[in-house]
Amino acid sequence: MAMTKKERVLAALRHEPVDTVPKGELEVSKELAEALGFVSDDTFEWEKGVRERLRMDLFAACADWPPEEPLGEDEYGRRRSRNWYGIEVLRTEHTLEVVRPAFVTDADYEAFVEPTVAMMDTSRLERWRDETDFFVFGQTGGVFDTLTWLFGFEQYMELALADPGRIKRIADAVCRFHMELGRRCVELGLDLVLVADDIAYNAGTFLSPRLCDELVFPYYERIVRGIKAADPAVPVMLHTDGNVSEVMERIIACGYDGVHSLQPSAGMDIAEVKRRYGERLCLMGNLDINRLLPYGTPDEVRAATRALLETAAPGSGFILSTCNVLTKDIPAENALAMYEEAEAFRL
Repeated sequence: MAMTKKERVLAALRHEPVDTVPKGELEVSKELAEALGFVSDDTFEWEKGVRERLRMDLFAACADWPPEEPLGEDEYGRRRSRNWYGIEVLRTEHTLEVVRPAFVTDADYEAFVEPTVAMMDTSRLERWRDETDFFVFGQTGGVFDTLTWLFGFEQYMELALADPGRIKRIADAVCRFHMELGRRCVELGLDLVLVADDIAYNAGTFLSPRLCDELVFPYYERIVRGIKAADPAVPVMLHTDGNVSEVMERIIACGYDGVHSLQPSAGMDIAEVKRRYGERLCLMGNLDINRLLPYGTPDEVRAATRALLETAAPGSGFILSTCNVLTKDIPAENALAMYEEAEAFRL
């Protein structure tokens, strides 16, 4: 008997048998959706339509932040604004540049206002919960990405070595917010909470594993524990790009049920990850978006998708996805090749 989308994804997360491998993306670009024929002023309609066209099982999104405070334009017509954290940015249609992080002077620490879940608009998530049959990922964040935005990447890395106490003062507030946002996702009846926090690049984690043990993983444990306290049955998954091979055991120890990205161009060998961690984590991702999907032929995409499924799908505990999102650079025919091959695959 065929499973529902929710049943299929949940079975994979629990390492239980599935009728077919579940599949889906954390995001689909509007440009790709349009190339597949989905054009609508209603974001919900085109996002729903393209996922149904590709036979996905899941949808992932964060609640919406409040509008940014407009601060005018620069001499090139870029829009300057200040966001909810006090970070000032310059935007164009396709770019974003931080021009002032939240913490530059000592006075910025005193002026910092801790964000609250009450400021978030969850109506989009509620619509996906109520009007579709998708397995819905509610998204929150972690302390690394957020803090590198708040401090600026270079200042954060300097403080991590020279004055980690300054980071921890703000990390406590950021951790509380992300934990409460995750708990709110559970209260809304969403199916999974995704903690999105890019802690690594191609060669390894940005911070050394020792510093991660001080400045990242203790907060992950608090976030996961707080979410699970709301409902232990709701899975919690980590998304991070980059090579996290050296810290996979630490990720598992934080209490995560799954991990997404497993970026192959960063050296994440899916066969080795499956062998070492596949019984303790649900694995999601690993299909390359650096070369294969934007530049490969449909036949190459089909072959790579089939090879990935043959390696990672046996024994359940796998969700097919790209190693990030379906970007605007991916031709429609390659997205179709990936998802059609997955739909035809049987264990």
